[in-house]
Amino acid sequence: MNKYYFSAQENRLGENVSIYDAYPEYDQRWFHWNDYFVSERRRNPNSAKAKLYLKIINGQFASLDEAYVEIKRLTKPTERGKSLKNVKKKVAQKTYAQEKYGEAFVNNNALVSAVKSFATDVAFQEVSQEDIQLKIHELTEQHSLDEKLTEDQINTLIMLCERRVEKLESLGRIEAQLLEQDDDAKSLLYLWVKIRRHYEVGETIVMSEKEWAAFGSISKTKVKPLLKTLSNKLGALKLLQSGKAGSSTGRASKYQRLI
Repeated sequence: MNKYYFSAQENRLGENVSIYDAYPEYDQRWFHWNDYFVSERRRNPNSAKAKLYLKIINGQFASLDEAYVEIKRLTKPTERGKSLKNVKKKVAQKTYAQEKYGEAFVNNNALVSAVKSFATDVAFQEVSQEDIQLKIHELTEQHSLDEKLTEDQINTLIMLCERRVEKLESLGRIEAQLLEQDDDAKSLLYLWVKIRRHYEVGETIVMSEKEWAAFGSISKTKVKPLLKTLSNKLGALKLLQSGKAGSSTGRASKYQRLI
């Protein structure tokens, strides 16, 4: 942060302002954090953290944003077991989609993800088809600068958006079952509605226990029991990879929406 933000020209806090000046309450604490990191780096010099540190001090990132992208990539859970099978299934689905749509297929993950996020945001908002088309063109300009999409590819994205909105707005039998649960019925229903609001059937959900609690507006103690009910009792979710606690070795849990 000190290298890529406080030393950058766009730093709005003023020239020659360091991280220590901006956060004086943490002036002494960084020694503890640094000692912890150095000790870990000595124990495991080939760890992802050590490699990231070397990239930073060797100037291999142009900005703090690039560093965060690399951090996100390095902390992504390793796919194993059910999670790995799910990834392979997604690859097969993408290959099938390429064959199905042919030249109309859009091979741009960032653009497709942006379209899906937009569809999630406008679900239940009664957005017009014209507004969808305008937004798709806007997203295309943002995420496909080097490649101009054909009209067929644009139509593929529009259909993807409309189909996702329709799926997110649809209701099913699971809500009625949730209301019949004696314990924490309201919390369970709210959590499930939030899941349905943001994730389609078949999509994976990667969150830590803390993130689940914030997502569902519930206490951390309720996270595991509610997810267990949705997974084991109702069959609405499938646990692909269990989470693991830990400040440096922790990982988020990974679920798949089944219904």
